[in-house]
Amino acid sequence: IRFFELPAATTSVSPHQLKSIPPISTDEEIKMHRYVYAFRREAEDGEVFFRFPRFPEIIFALDRDTLRTKSQKDIAVDAHDAVITALQAIIVTREEVPAGDDTALVQADGFVHLSVRESMKLELYKLYKENAGSIADFARSLGKSETAARRLLDLRHSSRSSEIEKAVAVFGKRLAHDWALEKAA
Repeated sequence: IRFFELPAATTSVSPHQLKSIPPISTDEEIKMHRYVYAFRREAEDGEVFFRFPRFPEIIFALDRDTLRTKSQKDIAVDAHDAVITALQAIIVTREEVPAGDDTALVQADGFVHLSVRESMKLELYKLYKENAGSIADFARSLGKSETAARRLLDLRHSSRSSEIEKAVAVFGKRLAHDWALEKAA
């Protein structure tokens, strides 16, 4: 996400003109990471285990009969939920967020792709971990209640992107993302 300052009298800008407008540079940018995590399936004793190399603590298994009845979409939802649960535990215990996997380099049976909002929240969490001693300190920095501050770090809470960006700005930073389209799974 990049922000640009347009001339005050501008009502419309062509794509060519937009390229010549310099970005606003009042804050330091945070390059958003792609959070993509690989998983492998391993059959063992009538069950299929989903193993996540970046999250050895995840134990996600289905018996073979249940696996046959689930669609690929249902399996993807279950895998995503397992990763979100592990990441939320990392946030609560203030541990390091594992780096994502490169889908071009890692052989896997599948990948969990975090949403833009979830990725924004992980970047905010990194700032929180680096700059705030506690949720109370974080909340005071934001001028919010502790409940509101916790929600900003809750990967399952549907915080607005603008609220996450405001929280990042409190630390003198802004999110930058080089958008790219890739084939949907």
